[in-house]
Amino acid sequence: MINNSGKLVAALAAITACAVPAQAKEYRVQISAHVPISCEASISGGFTEVATQQFRIGRINQFCNTGYRMSFSYAGVADGAEFRIRNRTVPMLMGSTLIEAAGRPINAANDIYLSNIDRQAATIVASTLNVSVTPTGL
Repeated sequence: MINNSGKLVAALAAITACAVPAQAKEYRVQISAHVPISCEASISGGFTEVATQQFRIGRINQFCNTGYRMSFSYAGVADGAEFRIRNRTVPMLMGSTLIEAAGRPINAANDIYLSNIDRQAATIVASTLNVSVTPTGL
């Protein structure tokens, strides 16, 4: 796509240069394009206990070229349990938790942690974890 874009700009410049009469002092070139909205997220496994009541439960790979809203759904929960992703801590709610209400465009991979939760409950959450991403911008 990048190679084609460069060729397109060069072709438009050449056409514009030929189309403009010699006595003209101003000309204008306008290029517009449509970029489709794209948001994707996937979670890969990797359950590890990192400290007492703290677990790495996987890794999230995200790409979104616009603003987005992201939530996790899962079975089970423990009072006081929290998700941590990108140095941000979010309290877990029963069955579903809004992780990002107004995310900015992103292309990243980050570990997902659970804290303040016992091993059995963390295992249930990790094995049933799903991610939902909804574009909100553009």
